[in-house]
Amino acid sequence: MQNQAAVEALYSATFVEDYLDYVENVPDDLQRHHSRLRELDMSQHQELLTELDNLVSQFEAEKDDPAAQRKLLVKMQLPLIASQDIGDDKIQIVQSLTDTIENKTRQLEHDSQNLDFGRGEEEESPVKQIVKKETDKEK
Repeated sequence: MQNQAAVEALYSATFVEDYLDYVENVPDDLQRHHSRLRELDMSQHQELLTELDNLVSQFEAEKDDPAAQRKLLVKMQLPLIASQDIGDDKIQIVQSLTDTIENKTRQLEHDSQNLDFGRGEEEESPVKQIVKKETDKEK
């Protein structure tokens, strides 16, 4: 009986420890990732959009010169490619955050199941005792 109590105490301690880790660290991780996403939007992406707007204005001004328009189109590709790279970085950040939350949630669910498993054994044990008594009476 002491072993069962020790195991239940260990399961409880593990659950509380993982829960506190989740509560303390996940909001910080969320804030850090959100700040990084905002940084990508506000600084790098805005600069690329400004550059692209300037190139579009130049392109529209060069309606009479197809060669100059082609050169501007080539120049437009660079900020578009850089913007796509920023989008890929943002997707990677969100995926990392999603993975972190899923892993922490899975760990808490596992710890919770361990706690329920210990309770499930306690609930089954009186039934096992009754069945055992009945089988002993039949002998």
